[in-house]
Amino acid sequence: MRSDHLIDGVSIDNLKVDLTSPNAQAKSLMPTTAGPGTAKHHKTNLSTNTKLQHAEIMTYALQFSVTGKEFAVVSSEGLQIYSLDHLLTFIPMELDVTITPENALRFFLAGNYLSSLQMSIILQDEIALRKIVETIPRDNIEILIKQFDPKYLKQFIPFLTDQLVSILTVLSFFRLIRLIS
Repeated sequence: MRSDHLIDGVSIDNLKVDLTSPNAQAKSLMPTTAGPGTAKHHKTNLSTNTKLQHAEIMTYALQFSVTGKEFAVVSSEGLQIYSLDHLLTFIPMELDVTITPENALRFFLAGNYLSSLQMSIILQDEIALRKIVETIPRDNIEILIKQFDPKYLKQFIPFLTDQLVSILTVLSFFRLIRLIS
């Protein structure tokens, strides 16, 4: 599902407008009449004074995160993920049932740091990612970076810059404390 194909959370593909008939343009611009109880399934386009009828959306499952800042909905439109965190953009690239936080931890404990790191990037699990990055043995970092798949850089670099900013902030505070004492 592409977000640029959504209107009020409904896929454009599910709008009930018949564009296949010869009079499609005329029909699509004609206002539809809403019967009793159907007004909630219509949207008025103010520029042309037309109403588009939306298909009904069925919700099958709803799950909230532990923090309460994110939730996921499984509906007839697909999987939709919402977050209050404006910095988080979940892009489920290469996501499958084997990519889990438990497997990322299992790979890490087995010494497979690259797979563990990439799984955490795919899951966008910042806590696990921070733990993995902080505990990778220094001797393995250069080898890991040489084998690192560049397609994960888009998600990994913002994480690294956020960590760098927080480290620089801590260092600044230590300098201030040292100067004060």
